[in-house]
Amino acid sequence: MRRLLILVLLLTGNRNPAAAQVPAFQLMRSDAVKLLDDVARLYKKRVIAVNTSLSANVSALAEVAIDGSPVIKVPPDRDPTEADLVHELFHLKLIAEGFGFIRFSRPLPSAVETRLSQWVKDPIEHTIFFPQMKEMGFNPAEQIEKIASNTRAGLIAEPGQAPELSVVPLFALQMALRDSPAVFESFIKGRVNETDIAVSRQAVEIVSKDEPGTPDEEIATLVKVLNCLVPTIGTFSFTNWDLQKKGAVTVKTAIIQVEAPSDRPVCRR
Repeated sequence: MRRLLILVLLLTGNRNPAAAQVPAFQLMRSDAVKLLDDVARLYKKRVIAVNTSLSANVSALAEVAIDGSPVIKVPPDRDPTEADLVHELFHLKLIAEGFGFIRFSRPLPSAVETRLSQWVKDPIEHTIFFPQMKEMGFNPAEQIEKIASNTRAGLIAEPGQAPELSVVPLFALQMALRDSPAVFESFIKGRVNETDIAVSRQAVEIVSKDEPGTPDEEIATLVKVLNCLVPTIGTFSFTNWDLQKKGAVTVKTAIIQVEAPSDRPVCRR
């Protein structure tokens, strides 16, 4: 029997829920509903959606609240698709299974940390559940395809940032479109230089060769890819896991050591 399951949107800052209509996000597909139920069982709490601001081009973001509630953050001015919600549910599922977050041993500019987390770490993790999303009938690359086709802002470094940061979103795009090389080529044609493309391809090859399937394997691959993509920012290595108990789950954060840049880059430029 077909079922509708609604994620309740909690309006942050609104202490009177009756003061405004509360939007509802519907999961129409039975396998998407099953995924939501699986996540709720892992956390022993229902999944909630929180209305909050996010980085540009981000439709939704997974997070675990202090009390252990699985949360999907949604910007007030965006309407996430069912694919967006399923995407974040998979991230929540993996977090409960030990695929956590990353933190660097020394502070990096916030824009850099955001790029390295959302455009390097996440695409590596996507290799674990993108095949399942395809089996469910979703296009897992939907969001990044929209970004790539509508703007080139994500494909260039911000003023004052290391120029090589431009290769980071390029890597994310290529990872999302590994099974659609023709689409990738059409997106990048005339937009990025050949050096960035060559480095991005080498980084993607690292992931394809490693095929990470566990939290430790994911972080080991991440370190290799970071040393390939952004060697002038520093030399990266894994030190340890930081564990934090939140409700029924233990949230893991990988501590990534950042040392002086190496004079032996992993990838050819």
